Amino acid sequence: MTTFTNVLKDFYEREPDRVSVTLMFPGQPDFPITYRELIERSNDYAAAYARAGVQPGDVVILILQHGKDLIYSFWGAVLLGAIPSMMPFLTEKLSPERYRADLSALFSHSHPTGVVTYPEFEADVKLMVSESENTVKEVFITDRIPRQEKPDFSTLPGMKSKETDVVLLQHSSGSTGLQKGVAPRHFQSPGCLWGSHSPHAGGCDYLLAASLPRHGTDRLLSHAHPARRSCDTDVPV
Repeated sequence: MTTFTNVLKDFYEREPDRVSVTLMFPGQPDFPITYRELIERSNDYAAAYARAGVQPGDVVILILQHGKDLIYSFWGAVLLGAIPSMMPFLTEKLSPERYRADLSALFSHSHPTGVVTYPEFEADVKLMVSESENTVKEVFITDRIPRQEKPDFSTLPGMKSKETDVVLLQHSSGSTGLQKGVAPRHFQSPGCLWGSHSPHAGGCDYLLAASLPRHGTDRLLSHAHPARRSCDTDVPV
């Protein structure tokens, strides 16, 4: 069975010090994350979610900018078997009133049990949570996620995920006038997300680095590391 969690476990055990994803920001040095760092920091989030009562199949909303916190919180949900859902981050292009309305609607439709955000947005997010149909068990703050021991894969519910399970829930910001969403399953992941030892490799001979939804679209942005070749492409879901 090929699922995200099984692929990550395989790389963590075989090549833990290999770079899994490289974060790139304008005017800053590249920030590489190894498979060891990816899994161990994501496991911190998985443990925090579990302590708060988040269950496999629950939705966890991520109100974060692209960066390491987003990656760790996203894959932490996957390791738990929960469903991460990235909310487009509030920018000058988005009306604050429209943003709050969209977030309230997302709460009503997806019934999340967890929300992750930064300390500076804690009060605003908790206010929005209190004003919605409240299914949220905890608002997780990025600088308050305790570190854990090395992951024990036998205790991670996400290791029992099925290929038919939903792996993420992504909503568009509706910037084009049409709000939409996508909920791909493990088996629907683009071929180049899998390593060369996978039957799903499809000729792609390097490793999974990341699969994070691009904000405001219904596509997945797939990155292959270390080479940025044919697998660096937008793949429609």
